[in-house]
Amino acid sequence: MYICGFKRVGSHVNPAILDSRLAVTQSYMTERVTRRRALATLGAVGVTGLAGCSGGGGTETAGDEGMGTEAGTTVGSSGDASGTVRVGVLQPVSGDLQYYGSQALYGFYSGLAHKTDTDPIPNAETGEKTVEAGDVTYELIVRDTQFSADTAQTAATNLVTGDEVDMLFGCASSGAARRVIDTVVGQADVPYLAGPAASASLTSNSDSCSERVFRASETTAMDARSGGRYVAEETDVSSVYLFGADYSFGRAVVDNYRAVLEQQGVEIVGERFVPRGYSEWEGLLDNAEEAGAGGIVGGFTVSTLPNLFTSFLQGDYSYR
Repeated sequence: MYICGFKRVGSHVNPAILDSRLAVTQSYMTERVTRRRALATLGAVGVTGLAGCSGGGGTETAGDEGMGTEAGTTVGSSGDASGTVRVGVLQPVSGDLQYYGSQALYGFYSGLAHKTDTDPIPNAETGEKTVEAGDVTYELIVRDTQFSADTAQTAATNLVTGDEVDMLFGCASSGAARRVIDTVVGQADVPYLAGPAASASLTSNSDSCSERVFRASETTAMDARSGGRYVAEETDVSSVYLFGADYSFGRAVVDNYRAVLEQQGVEIVGERFVPRGYSEWEGLLDNAEEAGAGGIVGGFTVSTLPNLFTSFLQGDYSYR
């Protein structure tokens, strides 16, 4: 039997989650007046400076009645809102892994279209897009991360300091998402909706999880709970070999599947991490066969999966 914990990207963002996350953004606007203006003035250097001196404070809060204004947007305790919400969107829209960015954008646009009862934005490209939702205008500023943590950090910093966005959304790479959380989100006090980055640690690790960080897509832990339980309860597989890409996503897949499978009584007969794009699979698949694996798990993206599939299908393995 062959099992693959590959990276999946949904074609549609859950409208209810999107609606609630955008509503949360409204409540942050009042509290971020001073910080946003300071960031716009100080630029990237100001991000670091504020991180060192704010101590989690230094922000203005709404009055007793829960009302406030920011950049022409009015927020009330009743949930009604009017004005403009600027959303900085971070996705890979170029390079070998642009597929993930395109699917994430189409899903996000579909969620907004559902909320506003309009047609979704038709293309997954960088630039500025506008969506009207009653009395609220959503301005989407899309930037290309190139599936790079460095590029994502730079783009996120520029969106906050230069474009003065009210929230950030995106990152298909878990490493890029973690970098944005570590270097921009907390320092700028800006809400961040991560996705489709799938590493569970983004919202389960105390170092990255906070009241500013949200997600609208499944995690590696969710995949492992469903996939691992299926293997244990619905198949006769009793031993598994784990493969993963040697970075945050691949390691998260392996870690989560190991935990679930062992809890379900399935033996882990080996683990191996390989670089993204790895192609020499015949020897590694032979190792899994020799170790007595009844199945394998692969935590990879499309940069590695075709090579793995080709070698597997061309081989003569008992776990086919």
